[in-house]
Amino acid sequence: MRNPVRMLNSRLMVGTVWHKRYAPRCHEFSYQVFYGLFDLDELADLDRQSWIFSVDRAAPFSIHQADYGLKPGQNGKDLKKRIAELIRRQFGDEVKRVELLTMPRVFGYAFNPISVYYCFAEAGSLSHVIYEVNNTFGERFSYLFSVEVEEGALASHGCEKQLHVSPFFDVSGGYRFRQNKEPKAIRLAIDYRSGALELEPSSASSPEPDLAGNTCRQKTFSATMSLQKKEFSSQNLLRASVRIPFVTLKVMAAIHWQALLLWIKKHRIFRKPPGPETSLGAEGEINKGQQA
Repeated sequence: MRNPVRMLNSRLMVGTVWHKRYAPRCHEFSYQVFYGLFDLDELADLDRQSWIFSVDRAAPFSIHQADYGLKPGQNGKDLKKRIAELIRRQFGDEVKRVELLTMPRVFGYAFNPISVYYCFAEAGSLSHVIYEVNNTFGERFSYLFSVEVEEGALASHGCEKQLHVSPFFDVSGGYRFRQNKEPKAIRLAIDYRSGALELEPSSASSPEPDLAGNTCRQKTFSATMSLQKKEFSSQNLLRASVRIPFVTLKVMAAIHWQALLLWIKKHRIFRKPPGPETSLGAEGEINKGQQA
């Protein structure tokens, strides 16, 4: 029998993902999604409280700690401990609490183009962010940052691109991340500035310096995720799944459908390079031999 429900920090996040390509021709789309914002200290409670959600075992909706942090295919539990050790190793800082923004498995299947870890210091303030990026070739790269927060907004932060994500962009240029993490919502915006000469931007993309002051790069792609917080409950999970069925399969199908449309529009296809030598970069600098 399930234990009585108690209020938790973990939340169901429902909203919209929007993508826009500025070069070499404009292309944009959006779709509805739902994520979980999981306090990693509450996984056992979440496993007990919901009859359709589980942790590290089969259920209609589930989260498996072995899916995260390590390179794909490597097992490992106690995700919070691994993330805390990673932050300690990279920055020398202690982490008290970790939240993970990710899509759960749906009937055993999950693909997360990006998952985000929010790491909180002993004082309770947000101190570090990890963007765990996956491509459809089974590769993963994690971008780590120490961050500053003012009135819910994270200071803009950026790094060099390290992982081949789309066949319609090469591995050059860099990312700029902007976030608002509010009591009732999260908004994440990612701008990609390519260094490829082949990607001549349209007039919609004006030149502006990246975080390194490089004015030669043009904004060629933007992705925005806007999510509203709801109570994490079986009822809300069911409502979200009826409104947005098989969300993880939908995301994978959308990736391939949009790729077909870009191919029809005659966007250049870049050959996939070898994967990065390391799966981890901290503050935009690659630390070889390290992995989450």
